[in-house]
Amino acid sequence: MISITFLNVFPAFIRGAVTIYYASYVMHASVGFITFFLALGVACNMLGSAIAKPLTDRFDKIKLFRIINIILGILSFALWFVDPASLTPLLTLFIIINILHLIQSGPILWAMMSDVDDYGDWKFGKRLTGISFAGNLFMLKMGLAVAGAIVAWILSYTGYIANKPQQNPQTIQGIIMMFSLLPMVSYFISAFMVRYFKLNNAFIEKIKVDLAKRELENGQNKAPEFTDTPTRQPAH
Repeated sequence: MISITFLNVFPAFIRGAVTIYYASYVMHASVGFITFFLALGVACNMLGSAIAKPLTDRFDKIKLFRIINIILGILSFALWFVDPASLTPLLTLFIIINILHLIQSGPILWAMMSDVDDYGDWKFGKRLTGISFAGNLFMLKMGLAVAGAIVAWILSYTGYIANKPQQNPQTIQGIIMMFSLLPMVSYFISAFMVRYFKLNNAFIEKIKVDLAKRELENGQNKAPEFTDTPTRQPAH
């Protein structure tokens, strides 16, 4: 589960870190458009998070998670070929990617973490919520750190010069690669790995029913509590 967490936050972190470089040095956009471009990504993320619940109510969340990751990988690959001057296809891909990403990397991913906790309780009789979520939060922060480091390394390696309007071709290619191909790889690996995640909707419903039965049985088998305090007799 923690590897899936890393793979799903990594694309957003690396693309988010390099978006301003893409808009500034690849698209040569104005400050106003860069602000709009960044805000558009955030708005699409919010929309994706909002529509996740209706989708998971209708479809199995694990299948949905895998399909969305495959689609995101394909769309990210398509970004490599899009002419930055062609705003319509670029913005269309950017909008769809940001919506889809938060569907699977937001509510679905966090629901999967909770399902793992329920599975541990069902299988081993222990609920290690703190350890489970701490491990996933650690991988989330690790994804942020690794993504930031990769952006810095590639920019440095390709000869990026801060605030220079015209960057060299190697830097431009490096920025485009981080904006498209690196997220693509992460999405495809995530789609492959989630095949081994067996906690689909049907299994989780069974786990919830079994846990509810166990809790009911434990409550019925619990011995009544008696007090040693003597009953006070009324005064005559």
